[in-house]
Amino acid sequence: MERHDHLVAAPAAPPVMQETVDMTSFVGRSELLGTAKTLMTSARLVTLIGAGGVGKTRLLDRLARECANQTGTPHFKHGVAVARLGDIKSTDDRLDTTIAEALGILHNASSPIRTRLVEHLRHKQLLLLLDNCEQLVGDEPGTGPLPDLLRTLLSASPALRIVVTSQTKLGVRGEHLLPVPPLCTGVEESCDPAERGTVHEAQRLLLDRAQEIGVRIPRDHYALVSTLCELLGGLPLAIELAAGKLDIMTLQEMVEQHNLLHVLVGGSSEQRRHRTLRSTLDWSYNLLTPDEKHMFMLTSVFDGGFDLHAATAVAAAHDVDQADVLGRLATLVRKSLLLTEQRNGRTRYRMLPIIRHYGRELINESEHGQSLLQSHADYFEALLQRGADEWLSDAEVEWMRTLRADLANILTAQDYLARAPGQSGRARQMAINAKRTRFLHFAGLLNTADRMFVAAPADTDEAVSAQQVTALSLTAWIALTQGNPARAKTLLVRAEDAARELGISDSFPPLLLARGSWLFFAEPDAQRASEAVGVLQRAVALFHEAGSSGDVFMAQLFLTMATALLGEGAAAFHEVARLAKLVEGSSPEWSMSWVLWAGALADVLHGDPHAAFRSAQEALQIQRRIGDTWGPVWSVWLIAVIAATVGQSEHAGQLFGAANTLQGHSQTNILGMTSLLRVQDQAQRRCRLDLGDDDLEFPIALGESLPICEALDLAQREPLPRPRKQTGRQRPGGLSERQWHVAQLVAQGMTNHEIGEVLHISKRTAEVHVGKILSKLDFATRVEIATWVSSARPPVR
Repeated sequence: MERHDHLVAAPAAPPVMQETVDMTSFVGRSELLGTAKTLMTSARLVTLIGAGGVGKTRLLDRLARECANQTGTPHFKHGVAVARLGDIKSTDDRLDTTIAEALGILHNASSPIRTRLVEHLRHKQLLLLLDNCEQLVGDEPGTGPLPDLLRTLLSASPALRIVVTSQTKLGVRGEHLLPVPPLCTGVEESCDPAERGTVHEAQRLLLDRAQEIGVRIPRDHYALVSTLCELLGGLPLAIELAAGKLDIMTLQEMVEQHNLLHVLVGGSSEQRRHRTLRSTLDWSYNLLTPDEKHMFMLTSVFDGGFDLHAATAVAAAHDVDQADVLGRLATLVRKSLLLTEQRNGRTRYRMLPIIRHYGRELINESEHGQSLLQSHADYFEALLQRGADEWLSDAEVEWMRTLRADLANILTAQDYLARAPGQSGRARQMAINAKRTRFLHFAGLLNTADRMFVAAPADTDEAVSAQQVTALSLTAWIALTQGNPARAKTLLVRAEDAARELGISDSFPPLLLARGSWLFFAEPDAQRASEAVGVLQRAVALFHEAGSSGDVFMAQLFLTMATALLGEGAAAFHEVARLAKLVEGSSPEWSMSWVLWAGALADVLHGDPHAAFRSAQEALQIQRRIGDTWGPVWSVWLIAVIAATVGQSEHAGQLFGAANTLQGHSQTNILGMTSLLRVQDQAQRRCRLDLGDDDLEFPIALGESLPICEALDLAQREPLPRPRKQTGRQRPGGLSERQWHVAQLVAQGMTNHEIGEVLHISKRTAEVHVGKILSKLDFATRVEIATWVSSARPPVR
């Protein structure tokens, strides 16, 4: 009788697991292993379900070994048996026999083997593990030879537990699915942002397997390790194959491979000992029906995921009835060729990168491949156009989230159009519409917006067009909001030249928006202030005539900011009112946050700073709720300015520090805009007069040390009012007002922690103040401060 892995066949005795040792380390999966053990206590049939190469077999073997050793698992007194079913086809009659052999059943009688199986298992408390079962399930769940057999065995054997690995669910009543996902790479939606940059499961696997062949990867190459693991989608088989080639290729060379799948599918005899990645993918593909194969190729065109609308649109262009799309997607999900995820209440589908590469090879080999790529580009071009046209409505946040989720598809579509003959203008229009929707601002990806314009240059023989002027104007505007006035100026000059050639230099609203923004952001003086306001007013009017409500809002927002920064109070509040009127009757949350922000700017410069506090904090609250990554930087900075204006110098200092951190994190450069730098300089001068020249640096440093979430929480905290400094009054020993207050609390015997609670500052800030006092007074101990305060304090009258 043939001997099977992990098993010694023995009639009339429980199956015994061979004492085998893992030849390679078992990386990750501890939580998944624990979940499987827990499931087995209540579920009689558990299916470890996942894509080919995801590590289901390795997990099954580990589970079998721990159950055989009774390591924190249910006790199976009649043993644990493993049967490998990968070589059995649905048309074979070897299924029952293979399982019987795995159980050590001798079959010399003429009775059917299934009868013998049932009799053998009827009273057994046994765990049966079946590997590679997907080909034994029919086109519909619950059909096929394996589901039929398992229903018979489970109904006849009440103590039997079965665990199987499959790319599709079996459809047997009582089946519990346990999805086996790829290894964590650190970029998943579920990944804790605080843990990003650490070594996750996928990276650990690559490092371990590389070390096994004598390749030690230094820590300064871990970024490349992460990139490679992301390219491989965390798929364990792909990672192991990649690691096995690191003795002949560097990480950099592997990451730069245009077709990584081809690099991985060859291999040594050791790799061929089990199914290679190519064989695994071929196996999965060949299990599909012709219609399913067609749908698989269609969905391979998407990059980074897609939703039902996108799939339906592309499929409809390739002879798939709309009514059939959802069912075929469900089949691909069931067979683990597609994954699903929920984002903002909507279902999205995605392929692991390696599976998508396989599908793209099918597209490239197909006579319909170019047509499919064109359909994909057509859909996402139209999606961006709709987003731009439907701006400034209740759906604007949903639009930003949708477009952000489809960014990879948008870039792929634009790249196709940029390279396709005669379609470069469409590629450029995609860049324009991406800017008009503001979704890249929302996502904190202004560099991507810039790259989209670069990716769609004008043809050398193309005549100057209004579209080119728009592209140059918007690129200049992006550079300006990035705090790069030099590049903005160069692009603006090019846009002006092209516009003059077309005779539209004074009547083209995108150019006027860029020109007006430049005038007040980069070169603010008395003369240019008036010019900037006039240019932006004309841009607003022309956008309004064109019926472009979203563009009207952006032009009005910058007009409002320009008026607040460079004009009089009455004019500033008039423009704030006009901006607010644009959002009346709807609830565009992103736009509303900027209405509040602009109102706060006008209030702090020309009106009630306390009202400005409320508006700016409400703007920040909205931005955090909707997931905006760009706006909060501006709101924290503005709240710092407001805090300085109302005399909350300590609080303002920490917020300025927090704003510095946020600007660095998001690569936003507010202070690259001269007019805003002047506002900050004036605010910080107030703080230095209040705290002392040196003392502002401490709260700034403390704010810079805060984690992002704490920095945002600090900005939303209501600062407690405190008495303003009494001018003309000198404190003993040259101490600042705050230092004198701290010295008095030291004299009362308070610790740094207690001082912090009294003054609403951190313990670290209190410690810094005490250190400054000791230095100024040339003292060594707190006792000396207390003695000195008693003698320096004015007598009580």
